[in-house]
Amino acid sequence: MKKPLLLALVFSLLLIPSAWAAPPGSATLQVGQVPGYPASLDLRVPITLLNDPDTAVSAINFDLTYDPAVLTFKALELGASAAQAEKTLASSQPAAGVVRGVVYGLNQNAIGDGVLAEAVFDVQIGAPLGSTPLGLENVTAANPDALEVQMTLVAGSVDIRASDSPFIDVAPDHPYYADIVKLYDLGFVAGCSLDPPMYCPQDLLRRSEMSVFNVRGLHGADFSPPWPASQVFADVTEQDWHYEWVNQFYLDGQTAGCGTNPLIFCPDDYTSRVMAAVYFLRVQNGADFTPPQPSGMFSDMPTDYWGTKWAEEAVRRGLMEPCNTEPLEFCPADPVDRGYTAHLMVVAKGLE
Repeated sequence: MKKPLLLALVFSLLLIPSAWAAPPGSATLQVGQVPGYPASLDLRVPITLLNDPDTAVSAINFDLTYDPAVLTFKALELGASAAQAEKTLASSQPAAGVVRGVVYGLNQNAIGDGVLAEAVFDVQIGAPLGSTPLGLENVTAANPDALEVQMTLVAGSVDIRASDSPFIDVAPDHPYYADIVKLYDLGFVAGCSLDPPMYCPQDLLRRSEMSVFNVRGLHGADFSPPWPASQVFADVTEQDWHYEWVNQFYLDGQTAGCGTNPLIFCPDDYTSRVMAAVYFLRVQNGADFTPPQPSGMFSDMPTDYWGTKWAEEAVRRGLMEPCNTEPLEFCPADPVDRGYTAHLMVVAKGLE
């Protein structure tokens, strides 16, 4: 049996009348109104349950409707009021622009007033300004006596505002917006595309791109490396946009490549967190900086690992943060993205 059909069957069983049933009453389900910008990420829209006096809801299902040409649905998450009642949330997408949610449980606990669920959306790049509606359809609720509760539905919206960002894919509410704009204004970055102007903040940072960050971090935003008479790396050609940057990266003593015989750079490989710690500690403290020996701070990095001292020093100096706190971990092999890299540059250069 398919999962949505099974959930529908479970929910229908909750509506079987009880011989000792209390009056079902009524309740309100409303969708929030949240602001956003074109390219906003992870907008959280609350779906709130409000019970009338002497009314209780123990299970509910609903369809949340949205415009898929404007919003990209990412997740439907259990809200605080439903979690406190020990409910479970199941979701599906039966059609374009529709998210179906079913909040239920083996218990008959009443769900208190508050956020029943949260829908998470991205606003698409170039989305039109103004209000885009969020509606409710096919709402059915049951009280603890398994009687259907009459529901009043209140629609919501995402209100999309104008943005003055220099990049069409970096909204003012992006967590690293200020860092990205500062680096752009100072000439450290030009983005990943000029027409249209884009920064690609969620793209993972390649080693070729890190060479630019590191070289400019060491030499200044106005520095342009000279064209090399010859290239030290066998996998970097004159046709590559990063030809001179990678060579300067090597001349500055910041990279030994990724392989020998022949010497290669692997420009398309992603930059890991531990390598970012090395590069930006040297941007912060000089090209020859070497941290002290490690203390064993992180449970996922033994003290005899070459990168442990770099990770520990990056955290001690406030340049980077652990990836987990319980247990304390650094996640050295995880890649960094372009947005976080902008933040690291700003911190390393003291531009906050």
